[in-house]
Amino acid sequence: FYTTRANHELYRTISREQRKTLPEVEFIKTVESFFDSIEARDVTAKILEVSQGKDTAKVKYQFTYLTKYGYLTHEPTINFYKEHNEWKSVWQWSYLWPNFTSDSVVKIKSDHMAFYKLLNSSGGLLAERSKGNAVYKITRVMFNWGKDLDDLAKATGSEPMDMDRRIKTFVPDHNYRFMDYLDPGLSEEGFVNAKSVPGVKLVETEYVNILDKKSAKAVAQQVKGIRIAHPELFFVRAEGFLVNPKGEKTPLPFTGATPGNTTVSLDISGDLKAAKVSTH
Repeated sequence: FYTTRANHELYRTISREQRKTLPEVEFIKTVESFFDSIEARDVTAKILEVSQGKDTAKVKYQFTYLTKYGYLTHEPTINFYKEHNEWKSVWQWSYLWPNFTSDSVVKIKSDHMAFYKLLNSSGGLLAERSKGNAVYKITRVMFNWGKDLDDLAKATGSEPMDMDRRIKTFVPDHNYRFMDYLDPGLSEEGFVNAKSVPGVKLVETEYVNILDKKSAKAVAQQVKGIRIAHPELFFVRAEGFLVNPKGEKTPLPFTGATPGNTTVSLDISGDLKAAKVSTH
């Protein structure tokens, strides 16, 4: 339920008695607020350890949040007990992050991503770090599945099958989910079309500006290939904290982002595998 952001189903794993004092709307709002505040794009879960009795169990998980700023990893132990032959959890907000409460505020001070420039084999500037847009989608809003996939793929410079897999990562609901970055090689008309895709929201973020407009689509695909091969270059460096009402701070230690500024130089073949990556 964590990995698919299935909030309604997650709520129903909580004991009936606890749900009496924790309304579903409040629960979902708080969970979504936490993930939105750290700009979580994917959540993965792994069971590390299980200790089970007749009617109780303790399960230690490893949750990894892939965010705009890199990775956050958390290893909570969740308590379960049997209620009418069903396993129910004893919910604590700290399952999301240590010391997190429904009153916590996330504070993030961001810097830049490491990706700085993309050069051709002659040293000419093809693309540089700049403002861009992230594409978010309400996964339940798919009026015409084939057409909406095609439009979303055009907006992100992806294949329709990739967008299909991405959308199906999440349980359909009315929350916006990160799909990909807006293709920086889009024309002005393409940008307008992207904004008009049903259920799509564009969010300004740091990404890439393409200088070589004549080969913008090709350069955009090269940038996308670099991002897939080196995601660490595109995490925005940041320092984050949870702050409780008393002003006490709990670190959010984002990992994975590359320090410095990185220039990627293509060789004459344009093969990304032969590209030279240098950081300064």
